[in-house]
Amino acid sequence: MQAHKCPNCGASIFTDYVADSSQRKMKISCVYCDSRFTIDNPDYEPPAPAHQRVEEHASAIPYNASTEWDLKVSRAVGYTLFGIFLFSSASMWIAVLRDNSTNRSISTGLAIAFTLLSGLFYFIGNRSARKIKRRRAAGIFY
Repeated sequence: MQAHKCPNCGASIFTDYVADSSQRKMKISCVYCDSRFTIDNPDYEPPAPAHQRVEEHASAIPYNASTEWDLKVSRAVGYTLFGIFLFSSASMWIAVLRDNSTNRSISTGLAIAFTLLSGLFYFIGNRSARKIKRRRAAGIFY
């Protein structure tokens, strides 16, 4: 027990304390003046945090979770649009390079825009494909 002094008479001899390890505070009394006061329990152990169990049914699916079907559609649309925009941007770049006029800014801008859009659609398709692979490897299906 830690060294405590009685707030009333200053004595340091107290009755034996009885407290659970689940109690944060405990009451002791002075042997001389019989005054009672509260001290911290030296044997106190805080309770372990309770783990929440996630039940395995539809309500356990996160709100923003995509189903496998959504990911497959996203992958197919992404790769299809990538192919279309890649072909279109390649045609535009060929036209820009063959054009000998001095004012090619509009056609060059369109070629750049279509190239960026094709990259975006490739990214969408690739991201969905990787997410499907990761879920299958982890055994997650919903």
